Amino acid sequence: MEKEHQKDSFAFIVRLVQIFFGVAIFAIFIFLVIGEIFAPSEMDIRALDCRVFESEWYQVLDNGEKVPFTFSETVDAKRGEVITLTTVLPDDIYHGENLAFRVVWQDVDIYIEDELVRHYNTEDTRLFGKNSAFRYLFVELEEEDAGKELTYQFSSNTKYSGRTFVCYRGDNGGIWGFLLKQSFVRTIVSAFLMLMSLCCILICFILKFVYRKRLALNYLAWALFLCASWMISEIEFRQTIFRNVSVLTNYTYWSLILIPIPLGLYINEIQSRIYQKFYVIPIVYSVVLFVVGTILQVLDIVQFVDMLPLIHGALLIAIMGIIVTISIDTYKKRIKKYLAVGVGIYGMLLTAIAELVLYYLKANVSLGTVLALGLVFLLVMAIIKTGQDLVNTEQKERQARAAKEAQAKFLANMSHEIRTPINAIIGMNEMVLRESEDDAVRGYAHNIQSASNMLLGLINDILDFSKIESGQLELVEDTYSLAKLLQDEIVLLNARVAGKPISTKIKIDADAPSKLWGDELRIKQVLTNLLSNAVKYTKAGTVTLEVSYKQINVETIELCMAVKDTGIGIKNEDLSKLFDSFKRLEENKNRNIEGTGLGLNIAKQLSELMGGTISVESEYGKGSTFSICIPQKIMDARPIGRLEDAMLKRKAEEKKSRVQEFFVAPNAKVLVVDDNGMNLTLMKELLKRTKMQVDLAASGTECLELTKKKYYDIILMDHMMPELDGVETLRLIRNDSENINSKTRIIALTANVSAESREMYLGYGFDDYFAKPIQTNKLDELLVTHLPGQLVHKADTESDMEEAEMVEAASAQIQQEAPVSSERESLLEIDHETGLSYCMNSEEFYAQICASFVKQARKYLPQLEEHLMKRDWKEYAIVSHGLKGNAKNIGALHFSELCLKHEMAGKAEDAAFIEAEYSSFVTTLEKLIEIVEKM
Repeated sequence: MEKEHQKDSFAFIVRLVQIFFGVAIFAIFIFLVIGEIFAPSEMDIRALDCRVFESEWYQVLDNGEKVPFTFSETVDAKRGEVITLTTVLPDDIYHGENLAFRVVWQDVDIYIEDELVRHYNTEDTRLFGKNSAFRYLFVELEEEDAGKELTYQFSSNTKYSGRTFVCYRGDNGGIWGFLLKQSFVRTIVSAFLMLMSLCCILICFILKFVYRKRLALNYLAWALFLCASWMISEIEFRQTIFRNVSVLTNYTYWSLILIPIPLGLYINEIQSRIYQKFYVIPIVYSVVLFVVGTILQVLDIVQFVDMLPLIHGALLIAIMGIIVTISIDTYKKRIKKYLAVGVGIYGMLLTAIAELVLYYLKANVSLGTVLALGLVFLLVMAIIKTGQDLVNTEQKERQARAAKEAQAKFLANMSHEIRTPINAIIGMNEMVLRESEDDAVRGYAHNIQSASNMLLGLINDILDFSKIESGQLELVEDTYSLAKLLQDEIVLLNARVAGKPISTKIKIDADAPSKLWGDELRIKQVLTNLLSNAVKYTKAGTVTLEVSYKQINVETIELCMAVKDTGIGIKNEDLSKLFDSFKRLEENKNRNIEGTGLGLNIAKQLSELMGGTISVESEYGKGSTFSICIPQKIMDARPIGRLEDAMLKRKAEEKKSRVQEFFVAPNAKVLVVDDNGMNLTLMKELLKRTKMQVDLAASGTECLELTKKKYYDIILMDHMMPELDGVETLRLIRNDSENINSKTRIIALTANVSAESREMYLGYGFDDYFAKPIQTNKLDELLVTHLPGQLVHKADTESDMEEAEMVEAASAQIQQEAPVSSERESLLEIDHETGLSYCMNSEEFYAQICASFVKQARKYLPQLEEHLMKRDWKEYAIVSHGLKGNAKNIGALHFSELCLKHEMAGKAEDAAFIEAEYSSFVTTLEKLIEIVEKM
């Protein structure tokens, strides 16, 4: 309580001090104002003496006659004519007194009793121009000068010929003090305006690199900087600041001429370039005036000062255009988009009108001061608008980043969801090709293989396009053999033209480096696309592949590949649309040719991503030539030589390494972990011929139990599983020092395919990464790579081959039935034919899959309820995901779609949907289990 009382007391004292400080500041300010107004003057009048020099002046005519003349008026004189004025100095002159004459674009000589006391002509110091620039001329007087005659002679080759201005008398410091006081407000305002504009220019320069775009405020800042420069260069005491006022004067006019350019550009950007055609007028006008006016000034033909009406015209056109466009936008309610700037412009226009009124009323206000205040107000409003834009930009960038992350997740999920059933199709079809001896069945299987590969290609195109558009696609560069790359492409080319009246020609520079550094997969993808298009759009004739290179430097070449065909060609008007996405030319004519219209777009973007270019030349009806040039680093400069020799050498090497094509490992122990029973069955079938000892685990928990009891030489583990996913299971195995498999090589199996997947899974701690759909040759290579060498044996004896064939033949009985896909309305309907097609049309295999579904579904039921009670939506989504795949495998397509809805709801944490639909979902699942058990 005591401490709280002390805190309250201290806070009260602080408050009293704050009040005292405020009252004291106000009181001393009031004291100063009252004292200055009412207290007696203590100024040293002589030290600060400044007053208008009032005297009787006479103009001396050519005949010597003197006529009365009022100073600060205008004499009717021709350009270049010398005007002579005389007066008599007063009797009260004191020592050190000065006369200060204000001269503008004039050359002046001042005499006292015929003695030249002041000469002003900048002909020797100015860079160009016909007369001297504006300044004050000081003539110091002595007491003995009292009553003497003063002669003032001046001339001008500008419109200021014959024009006189005010003359001051007094102490030197007093006159300058008076001039400083007269222009004090203007100086402060213009200096502040210049400081703010420079700060804005600097900030815009910095933000340009942060946001990668030019801010419109930058234009306005430059316009106001020019305004401030003009105001400062015209202040009364400018000759005390700048060394050469002639140079400064030219700078003044240039500033005025250029103001409409950045001002017009700024308003044009703020108005979303709706009126840009109109703003071209004052901008072009200012540019022409700047160039022509400078030339005329330098050549002494026309002076800047005589161009003032034209300069003011450019400013007037720009201002009137702004008024008109702002008024239109106000009427059409478009001004809401830049309301702050609109208010600022209206404020500036009001100050411009006030400036004109004060000027014509001859009010004692420094030239441009009121307008400058309006410009400061406009700049403040523009800064507010820019701040709002930056906030909106930041929000949009955050939304864009979130959209990219969402797209990346979507791509990963799509890759997984799409490739999983394709994996089953390709894998089961591979089993058919291996085990069937029926030519008809094998023919069907080959058709399925072709269609599956085509489908996989289309999906890859769509996923690649999406990754490129979202910036997710990355290059994976490594050393590769150019000869091997070309051999692969030639094999594919020959396969495509088989049975068609098309011949192929290969022209390869034998001096090309044998090994390069780059993304071999993406180069193949581009080249394969071009070759495929050439074959597709050539009914008969020739397809030619030409490969050459250009030496960039010692370490780098430009690899150039051209694909020529004698096909249908491309119309000139269609060339510009050739690389558009989802665009197929002459759709009606080419409707029977398969494709998504993405291939060339992807090829172009991949080429550019690798730093290369792609181009096309075509003649309609005669053929086309597509060329790509990609910079590649040289890893082995030895030439590839004749490609035929390289192909023979490669075949010999492949024959020598047949162990990767077919091997047996009867003593090797492998554990396959996957929550999808279909995938487990498929992997077991694919591994039968290797004679490996295969164990299966349907969850991470089951995997942990098996790894504690039995040592495995390799573990193949799926990533997405309920309860314990693959990553969590891996960590538990690795961190358990008592687990006999803590050092076993564990490979991640997943359908999530992306450029960074390998690095991601290696980062998790997996020894390698294997992408679905499973390709048997790649699986064999993976196993040979990671299994201990002593366990792998080459199956080169006839007995081994025959035994392996018998094992494969016994694994399934193939029945030749065409799959029929019919959609059922009921969630409990099972499409038997579709389910059978997933099982190689084997009833025995299908029965195993159905039994696996029942077992797995009964296991999932309590898990669903548990996750619902715990509101663990992530695990709920994983279980629903597993049910979805299993239901599809048996042909329960509609129930699979229902599972997908629950999976998506789990991922989105949509508790309302799950809780409302859960009871119906589980009831349907239980009834489906009963139906499957009776099948």
